[in-house]
Amino acid sequence: MIAAADVPQPAVVVGAGTADQQQGRDAAEKRAQGALVSAWWQREVDSKGAQWGVYVRNASETPVYRARLNVVDLPNANTAYSLDVPVVPPGETSFAPVRMAAGRTGEVHAPVNDEDAEVHASDYRVEMSFTDSAGVRWFRDQLGR
Repeated sequence: MIAAADVPQPAVVVGAGTADQQQGRDAAEKRAQGALVSAWWQREVDSKGAQWGVYVRNASETPVYRARLNVVDLPNANTAYSLDVPVVPPGETSFAPVRMAAGRTGEVHAPVNDEDAEVHASDYRVEMSFTDSAGVRWFRDQLGR
């Protein structure tokens, strides 16, 4: 009679890479959220007319926090306007109208329409920073990098 202890048992091997693979997937997911958040300067046209302002989009499935949007005035090489957004909900695109008085960088007034000031899309860019759901702080420069 052969005892159960004498019968070779199949070995259970847990791959050493399993934990590393999971960490890699977690890191990729964290990077993925940062890649899904963006902001840009654009004109919005609706029934009230045309307005220039900042769009912010969170295409991820979780909110981002403490977003800071800086409108950069390229001809004058400075920040013309800053906007703080406490929470950008998941799957949302929001528009914040901004008026830059022609020749008076940094002054913000009521939403601008085309008749009020000479504002051109090529004159402004948006830099942004935000905190993702994992607590990582992100920064995107005026070219979206």
